[in-house]
Amino acid sequence: MATTVMLYDSAKTINFSNSPLTNLANSGTRVSDVVSNSSDLYLDALVAGRFVAPTGGAVNANGVARVYVAASVDGGVRFSDSASGNYPFTDGGNKFLLGHINMNVSGKVCDWGPFGVASLFDGYLPEKWTIAIENVTGQPFNAASAHFSVWYGGVKFTTV
Repeated sequence: MATTVMLYDSAKTINFSNSPLTNLANSGTRVSDVVSNSSDLYLDALVAGRFVAPTGGAVNANGVARVYVAASVDGGVRFSDSASGNYPFTDGGNKFLLGHINMNVSGKVCDWGPFGVASLFDGYLPEKWTIAIENVTGQPFNAASAHFSVWYGGVKFTTV
């Protein structure tokens, strides 16, 4: 008798090709490349990462990085909040807060996530989506790209 089980796919990197996270100014935001779910057909994506808190000065006691998600249902032509991987998220708008990363100790390694994307869209993972990182630490992010990694793991069901 066949059994349906949850399948967790291998982690995939989320890139920031057009706007790397390095040197991101305090209060600045960078948008990732678009992640496509057109062929994988995941039910959810668990987003996680590793950041190193700024070391160029004292970070705020409440210093965080905020992780947002925007989505498209028209093949990636239009995204909620005008995010397409090339444009910054606007203030307000239709971006959804995925989570906060505590970065309140200078130089601290911050492992974060996993945060489920589908829960922000009534339980459905959009066809195309993107994330944005906002720096609210009080200091610019570090210049070393090795200080920033973001990835996701897809979730779906399979029958065995």
